[in-house]
Amino acid sequence: MGTGYETLYTVPDTIRGAMNLRKKLLLGIGLALVITYTLVAIFSYNSMEASYLALEKHEVAKAVETSNNAMETDLKNTYAVARDYSVWSDTYRFVQGENPSWITQNMDQDFFSRFNVDAILVFDRSDNLVFSRGNPVRNPQNETLPDPLIRKIQDLNTARNIFSSSTGYYDIIDSPTGPLLVASHPVYPDNFAAPSDGSLHIVRRVDTKYLTDLSTRTGNRVTMIPSSAVAGTTALTKVLAGITPQQPVAVIPESKEMISGYTYPRNLATPGSYYLEVTIPRDIYQTGQATISTFLLSLLGAWVCLILFVLLFVDRIILSRLNSIIGTIRHAKTNENTNNSLHEGDELAQLAYAIDPIFAELADSRTLLRESEERYRMLAESAPDLIFTIDTRGIITYVNNRVAEVFEKPKEEIASRPCATMFPGESGRKMRENIARVLASGEQVSGEYILPLPRGERWQDTILIPYKDAGCRVTGALGISRDVTRRKQAEQDLVMANRKLNLLSSITRHDILNQLTALRTYIELSREQVKDEAVLDFIRNAENIAKIIDRQISFTRDYEGMGAKEPVWQDVRAIIVSMSHTLPVGQVKLRVGFANLEVYADPLCEKVFYNLIDNSLRHGGKDLSEITFSCEPSGKDLVIIGKDNGRGISDEDRARIFERGFGSNTGLGLFLSREILGITDIAITENGNPGTGARFEIHVPEGRFRFTEMGEKLTCSLDCR
Repeated sequence: MGTGYETLYTVPDTIRGAMNLRKKLLLGIGLALVITYTLVAIFSYNSMEASYLALEKHEVAKAVETSNNAMETDLKNTYAVARDYSVWSDTYRFVQGENPSWITQNMDQDFFSRFNVDAILVFDRSDNLVFSRGNPVRNPQNETLPDPLIRKIQDLNTARNIFSSSTGYYDIIDSPTGPLLVASHPVYPDNFAAPSDGSLHIVRRVDTKYLTDLSTRTGNRVTMIPSSAVAGTTALTKVLAGITPQQPVAVIPESKEMISGYTYPRNLATPGSYYLEVTIPRDIYQTGQATISTFLLSLLGAWVCLILFVLLFVDRIILSRLNSIIGTIRHAKTNENTNNSLHEGDELAQLAYAIDPIFAELADSRTLLRESEERYRMLAESAPDLIFTIDTRGIITYVNNRVAEVFEKPKEEIASRPCATMFPGESGRKMRENIARVLASGEQVSGEYILPLPRGERWQDTILIPYKDAGCRVTGALGISRDVTRRKQAEQDLVMANRKLNLLSSITRHDILNQLTALRTYIELSREQVKDEAVLDFIRNAENIAKIIDRQISFTRDYEGMGAKEPVWQDVRAIIVSMSHTLPVGQVKLRVGFANLEVYADPLCEKVFYNLIDNSLRHGGKDLSEITFSCEPSGKDLVIIGKDNGRGISDEDRARIFERGFGSNTGLGLFLSREILGITDIAITENGNPGTGARFEIHVPEGRFRFTEMGEKLTCSLDCR
């Protein structure tokens, strides 16, 4: 409207003054907005950089604490080994010179490999070296320990008063070859039944191999630095001098890519003799710099748009209309369509009136959407599980209250950071890989992982679900994680208890067999000395009973590992062939009517087929000439059939053959066979007819069997003679 008037009429001076004022006003507003942006950018940069540096320092301190804890754990584990071998009657008798076989039975290569130690030394009560050996895996040509190391360890007996201690000691000592993890303990008999008669020391070198392993376990580069090595570096010495109990970690940036933290290792025999250096990538700093740059660029773009919008708004909505109104008033007398021009303003009112219901409906929709989001947010925030979301860049975009609680951090410190900060190190590697897999494939993934938390590591059962946009493109992942540490600990405790029971069973069985051997020897000697037939009959009965005991004890050895290991897939045909070579099949033909069949069962599954073949050979009678194994489907399940052409099993015995103790041999074979199969829900029955042979049916449910190759089943015959 203003331009129309300016082309028809001469522009008055008052209007020219208004136009000059308009330019000055626009220039002033623009300059004020530019100055405001500069101040906001400087303040934002300084604040964000300070926050990221503080966050990086906290992350370095946490990495240093993790490495220090790991080294202390290794030292405690070494002490636990020393304590177990010290408080042992076998070691006690060895120190007294009564058990020379202790070395060959315990100090073999397996000892050093299993406990990952480098040396062991044993001294008697008089502080004389009884035994020492280095790790034969690392130096198989020379297992002899150097004299300086022996003297260094020997001095600990006096310095620590080991012989009078009941608990021993563990610490980190210095040596010419570097720091050593040393665990010392006095030698006692079982249950401390007698005074100490010596000391046992286990040594683990803190060398390159150990530090490399420690770095792998913690996910950071770990180094031990002697204090003498930094004495000549003024800048480093000044920083390290600031290590105090209140601020135990000194942080020094090495470069733009790496940053290091320094602290004193725990349990140093000589305080201050070494520094523990932990170096980590500056992921937080680099991410922070990138984030700050992106933020400032985004702020600049937004500010430019804001400046343009404000200037255009002021110019077009206020100043232009002001000029137009001035022109309209000055020439109202010469305008014949004044009423029409007034009505032209009503079109805007009519348009606003037409659009208003649309905006009202949009506002209602937004209200409903906000209420729906609030309900789901309330569910997520009150859930006892960890709930988080991650975008396609691997950045955490949301965490619920439970995540902030277990990580002991505000939610704002966890969100907007890479997922590696929530799932760090080697323990979080599998979780990060599965997150990447979900984002790449769009498939749901679940699993159990160890999550390092401020209060210790916890086992988490986690499900990762992709979420997609309208075009089915993956835009992120939702994670729901539940704490299953108690269940995992119960499983581990069960495994440990089973292992100890097996050890006790092995020791007890060994002792019983030793006594049984002596008993049979005395029975044999008695039979040579006795001539009375009645007494000889008693001796023969005693000898038969001893044989039965021997057979039953040996039988328990074969089955002590039942259920101790995870079930595995096993080739049934290979098991049958292998068992046939261990049994006296003689002229009996063994036929297997399938190939490539595998079942998911306990590793002792081979004993099942051993017992089936052995029972046929023992009880099939003189007419037995063939044992056959075949399989056939039963709905979605599979039935493995093992039958023979012997005399079969009577109806009376069939009802009891799977009972414990029933039978003429050990009475345990078929009973334990059923228990072994039952571990993976596999059942076994006997459905033969007396006089025509035994027929055992093994019912394998769906998911517990598979054929490793496609195609028809192969039929093969084996003549096991």
